[in-house]
Amino acid sequence: MIRTLAPILALVVGCGVEPPCAPAALAPLDTAPSWAVVTSDYQSSAVALLDADGSPITEAWIDSGTTEPGIVASLTGDVVLPTEPWPGELVLLDRYGVDVITRVALPDGRVLGQVPTQLARGDTGYRANPHDAVRLDGSRALVSRYEPNPSAAAPPLDRGNDLVVVDLETATLVDRFPFEPFDVVEAGSRYHARPDRMVRVGDRVVVGLGRMTGDTWQAADGAVVVLDPATGDGAAVALEGLRNCGTVARDPEEPDVVLVLCAGDGFEPDTGVLVAASDATRRRHAGIVSLRVAADGTAAVEHRWHAADEPDRPVPTSSLVALGGGRLVFTAMGDDRSGRPDRTYLLDPSRGEETLLVESEAFAIGPGRYAPEQRLLLLPDATVGVRRLRIGEDGSAEELSPADCSPCRALPAREIAPLAPGT
Repeated sequence: MIRTLAPILALVVGCGVEPPCAPAALAPLDTAPSWAVVTSDYQSSAVALLDADGSPITEAWIDSGTTEPGIVASLTGDVVLPTEPWPGELVLLDRYGVDVITRVALPDGRVLGQVPTQLARGDTGYRANPHDAVRLDGSRALVSRYEPNPSAAAPPLDRGNDLVVVDLETATLVDRFPFEPFDVVEAGSRYHARPDRMVRVGDRVVVGLGRMTGDTWQAADGAVVVLDPATGDGAAVALEGLRNCGTVARDPEEPDVVLVLCAGDGFEPDTGVLVAASDATRRRHAGIVSLRVAADGTAAVEHRWHAADEPDRPVPTSSLVALGGGRLVFTAMGDDRSGRPDRTYLLDPSRGEETLLVESEAFAIGPGRYAPEQRLLLLPDATVGVRRLRIGEDGSAEELSPADCSPCRALPAREIAPLAPGT
């Protein structure tokens, strides 16, 4: 029997069968990471770690196959990173019906716990769909739950369309800040507030709102909410004429300035057909707003760019990155139907012009980030990994070699986020 198998084994080796990828077992790190990258094919996910220059440290510190103690729910294919870093931790928000937050200590790989973002799991049809999490103090965090709960009998802590406070030590929900007051009702339709991304400004938290119907086909006039997490009091800042304003980013040079991207209507209201950035339906209500938030929580619009007023310019739909000095980066989504690519631009409002930085396949470019000290712009691109661009003081951009974040698993890069403030 041994003689019979030997030629077969030799043939298999000779055919160049690759060894399996190294297991993602949260091994202690010798190099402190600066960036986390989610790679995913929407069925499974892995998290790559990069150093300060955007070079890979590991392609999968944790993935959908990781089964270390403390991980009760494995990662799905719908994992995102918080907008703002949690120092000393890798934090993952799993949204695909799992609805948990996974916390891992850096750099030793200890699983700090998994925190559910709803009371009932899997048996009610409700899914919280957490979109962001902000650390409030040593034991509490604020989580934005994008989905409303259609059940009128749901307990208050499971009603969704809100922010919930979670106790990280006990892994329980302890309070709820309802966002129903920020819903809009027009012509018999309810547009749920749908709290999305969040950033801290002093003692306040600025929350972007999706304001969409239950099927997410239609959106109402946009807004953000400035919330006092100590009291739960919030005030909406109306962004009339703009819609789907869930993306927020803090300016790296002015900590009281927040940029808001309003992506406009994503679908044709009657057919549910996806709208590309080049379509007039998208342009009507897309734009970017700059807000200055005062210490008392009041906010004023300083600059407003409405794509409808600029018919010959690109339409912002995603990947908002603040560079400082009023400059920003955004992506105009492509379209598979027409072969139109994703295009990412640097916008300088003071000059009234934008510069094309990169283009890729439709739906390939994900939310990017910027490291001010290195003047390094990092853009996840599902086709090549993480694009790295050095931004000059004059607004010029030099593209460096991309970082291949998943050479063995070959999972597309979807999102990147810093692991420490000021990264």
